[in-house]
Order: sequence, then structure tokens, then C-alpha cells
Amino acid sequence: MLLRFAFFLFLLAHSISSHAESGTYRNLLIGVDPITGKITGAFHEERVPPIGPSFSCIFAISGNIKEPTINVGFPGDKEKSRGEIRFEKLQGRSHVFIRLDEQQPGCAQTTPLEFLQGVLLELSRAKPWQAAMVVTAKKTYFHKEANVTSKTKSYVVYADCVGVLEIRGSWAKIEYENGRQSTIGWVPLRDLGAI
Repeated sequence: MLLRFAFFLFLLAHSISSHAESGTYRNLLIGVDPITGKITGAFHEERVPPIGPSFSCIFAISGNIKEPTINVGFPGDKEKSRGEIRFEKLQGRSHVFIRLDEQQPGCAQTTPLEFLQGVLLELSRAKPWQAAMVVTAKKTYFHKEANVTSKTKSYVVYADCVGVLEIRGSWAKIEYENGRQSTIGWVPLRDLGAI
């Protein structure tokens, strides 16, 4: 009986991790570290009505490919909630199922019940990201190299979601997607956050 249960746990872990793929799933960026098995994600959706205030739903997730449970919150906030994540292949295409236990701040006005009930998102662009993070600085400039002397004119701002391609010391090589365009460069790692 114990052997059968251990085999079941092995199959469950394998099914969660075997389809885990980094990339963009609608407005959710997912990074899967192939060495540690850590999953990080960043979600940002805005709703700008013709009249009245705009609303933003921004949250980060973290977990491991061997576990379906994730932590959910905003980088730097003390309060975190939980949720679940599951990667699937459907008709040869990669998907992620995500469900949150609690509504995140601002999300009731943008994605009212979607994440509380659980949502299946299709991979729109596969990426070689080892992590997905949220910009926590007011503004941070891209650099051509991992040093302060190679600053460019391009930048990302607070709450932008980015994919992390590489970390070198106190620098992160990131990719920021804006529609169909993407910008790649180095930023100080201190200007990014995950949970």
C-alpha cells in the first residue's frame, strides 16, 4: 500500500512538472527555473473605462514544479495568500491552470471571479525565462551590459511584469514585452521583486 501511494505521488509530481513551460499565458508571465524547479509568475491587467478611474490587477506567484500549491501576493507586501497551479498539454498546446484562494487587490474590477474559480490559460509565446518578476522601483533603465556605464534610454516602471533570462551578481537580464515588441537588457536586481 505504501509503495502504491509513493508511486501515485511520483506520478502527480511528474504530471505537474512535465509540462511546465516558461512564457506568456495571456497577461500572466511564467518563469520556470530548470535547475531548482522553482516557478515564479507575474500578472498585470488594466481596465481603463471611458469615464471614471482605471483599475489594475497585479500579483506575483511562486511555487515549485513538484507541488501544485502556490503563494500569491505582491513583492514586498507581508500578506500572502495561496492558490494552485497546474500545467497541461491539450491538443499539443501548453496551458496553465491557476486558481487563487483569495481575490487580489484591484482584481475585482478587472478579472472579477476568473482566478477565484480557476482559469485555464494557453501559452501564447514560449520564452527561455528562468523567472518572472515585477518591477518594484519607480523607474529602472535598461543597460547593454551588467554595469552602470552602459545605460540606455529604454526603461520599465513600477508594476511592469518582466521575464528574467539571466542573473549575474546584482544584475538581471530581463525581457519586457509591450504588445508584439520586446526589449531585452540588464537592470539592477534590486529594482525587481518576486514573492
